[in-house]
Amino acid sequence: MTSDILFNYVMHKTGSKFETFIKNFYQNKVKIQNPVYLEMNRIGDDPHANPPLKLRVLNGAGRYGIAATRYDYLRIAKLMMDDWQQDTCEGRYLKEVYKRRVSRNTKVSSWSAGELRWGLPTFGHTARKWAGHFLTEISGLDRQTVLVMKGNNGQSIAIDMDNSRIIIINAGKDRHFNTYKLGVEPLKYGRIR
Repeated sequence: MTSDILFNYVMHKTGSKFETFIKNFYQNKVKIQNPVYLEMNRIGDDPHANPPLKLRVLNGAGRYGIAATRYDYLRIAKLMMDDWQQDTCEGRYLKEVYKRRVSRNTKVSSWSAGELRWGLPTFGHTARKWAGHFLTEISGLDRQTVLVMKGNNGQSIAIDMDNSRIIIINAGKDRHFNTYKLGVEPLKYGRIR
């Protein structure tokens, strides 16, 4: 099931209470410190139109993307790891998604930059499988349960569920930093070597 379908299902089931549901989740469960902005699909032909959230919910215009501060992303990742380890409903969902991971059916690169046309390899180049919206089975982290979320311009969040490690890479441009050094080494060894 894609993230967009899941997000729209939540919109459908909560209906007019969607905004309250989202606010309650992020403020009370995640304990964000700043507003989180949900990405929504456009309604109609006007790319600049900004209809109210209730109209978007009625039209099923949800998308899975959110914008948050770097510390709030860390809070989200920490909650995911805690839910996984405490076997909550959300944790069991993450485990089920991980258990059902599928091959990405793409060439998996090594961490050698020489294989790519330009730039340095990222988690996206070295992940062998998908688990829901997460990259998994990262080259070099073969025996670790790691879920990676990759965002715009090289933003990455990697969560090692077994060793309680979270790595967040905030970048200005994708493929212009050493993901192995900043991401894989701390996940594998607990520090940059």
